[in-house]
Amino acid sequence: MKYNVKIIETLEKTIEVEADDPTAAEQIAEDEWHNGEHVLDADNFIEMRCEAILSEQNRAIDIVILEPGANARTDQVEATTASFEDIIRGPFLFLEMPNQKAAFVIPQNEKHRMPNRGIYNDKKEVLRLLRGTVFICGYKDKRPCSLTGEQIKKYSAQYRYPEKFFEVHGKIYGQKIKPKEPER
Repeated sequence: MKYNVKIIETLEKTIEVEADDPTAAEQIAEDEWHNGEHVLDADNFIEMRCEAILSEQNRAIDIVILEPGANARTDQVEATTASFEDIIRGPFLFLEMPNQKAAFVIPQNEKHRMPNRGIYNDKKEVLRLLRGTVFICGYKDKRPCSLTGEQIKKYSAQYRYPEKFFEVHGKIYGQKIKPKEPER
């Protein structure tokens, strides 16, 4: 499979500016930079990083985020490894939902993360615990894409509430919990 990869270089230079406050100093520095008074080159190099672009559309995608102890929420995220890792808080894997054109994006190492939501079979038995922050995205041809409006409604409702889990006679059960409303 072929991927587009962004190569991002960061250059940095510190200059001295006379101003009344920090905001004015930043504006003066920006104006001077636009006027060509401060040119940054290889001597000002700080870092380089690469980000694989995961979506063929090369744009932000619509997702549903599931965080432990919180209601499901929708968001838009750039479809890059760095953006996905920011949400998941580390390396991630795709857990494809068969026949759904969607996938969970889950932490690569989830063992020590807090239980979040359960994936159930038709008999309401827990097939798998999702741990830590995860999200749901569209998934087509082994690549993430935007969820459709219909998918957003479906997964936002299905996974709306966080769950707590308990074990009885060797089986794991989940119970939806409604987060407490903040006191006013």
